[in-house]
Amino acid sequence: MLKERENNYNRCLLVLFVILFLSIIIALSVGRYPLTNKDILSFLHNDTSSIGYKILLQIRLPRIILAILLGASLSVAGVLFQAIFQNPLASPGILGVSAAGGFGASLAILIGLNSYFLIQLSAWICGLFSIILVLTIAKLGRRARPFLMILLAGIIISSFFRASTSIIKYLAEPDKQLATIVFWLLGSFSKVTWQETYLSLPFLLPSLLIALAMRYRLDLLTLTEEEAISLGLNIKVYRRLFIGLGTLLVATSVAACGPIAWIGLVIPHWCRILIGPKHNYLVPISMLAGAIFLLLCDTLARSLISSEIPIGIITSILGTPLFTYLLIRKGTSGWG
Repeated sequence: MLKERENNYNRCLLVLFVILFLSIIIALSVGRYPLTNKDILSFLHNDTSSIGYKILLQIRLPRIILAILLGASLSVAGVLFQAIFQNPLASPGILGVSAAGGFGASLAILIGLNSYFLIQLSAWICGLFSIILVLTIAKLGRRARPFLMILLAGIIISSFFRASTSIIKYLAEPDKQLATIVFWLLGSFSKVTWQETYLSLPFLLPSLLIALAMRYRLDLLTLTEEEAISLGLNIKVYRRLFIGLGTLLVATSVAACGPIAWIGLVIPHWCRILIGPKHNYLVPISMLAGAIFLLLCDTLARSLISSEIPIGIITSILGTPLFTYLLIRKGTSGWG
């Protein structure tokens, strides 16, 4: 049985790597300015005079890299939070990070910080600040179960920041500020350059590598406190570590291109169907599947019509039927 599961895991890894490679080729080729194989080869040959070279190097390549990183990050964050809270409906926005990041970006736009870097910085700071608020509220409720309090505090903080964002939209200048805020809250890679990719890499890449290296410990989160103590394990340390990793992944993702829904909720469940619930298999498979999903969604967002569709709309349109199918499929058998 174990050998069969290992073989299934290896097959899934191979197939997903192939799909990711093909998705990158498609993403490089299609768009409002389609590129041929000759254009792509001119990039590989360092033909700087080619228009294709400039499009690939300055526009599509940083965007593809960031889409892959963010898709992997949001998917892994979903796996982490679902394991931490033992809740199949837990998502990357569960601790209010996404809502707080949206508020931070909206506030920066309202007060006239037009630099994309400053908007990102404001979103990132507010996203991390939300986790401090959540943990503070949870610590004050000492009589309740700690992680139930964290979950409830996350709902409170999310609601507060969403309401605050609504106030900002009400106060924003309709012709320019409001449009910018709404477009950012829908999520978009349209302004991504190498700068955004370089700024995100130091936070996303180490967090993904740590999650990958520590994935075997995620199964310990299914133990009760008494079982963990009897085995000599300090399960609280692992929970705090994984909460920190998940928060950093989500905050950086929101800061880079705005809130993106459904990936952290749907992709981990689909991967459980493919590979099962064991996290040493689930984390790498979810990482690859999330990267593929977001990359293809971004390719659709910039290719379907002449103007770019916000990425959040595409992920919601595709995520809704996928999750509906999961709901019907698992409705009678549970969410194991």
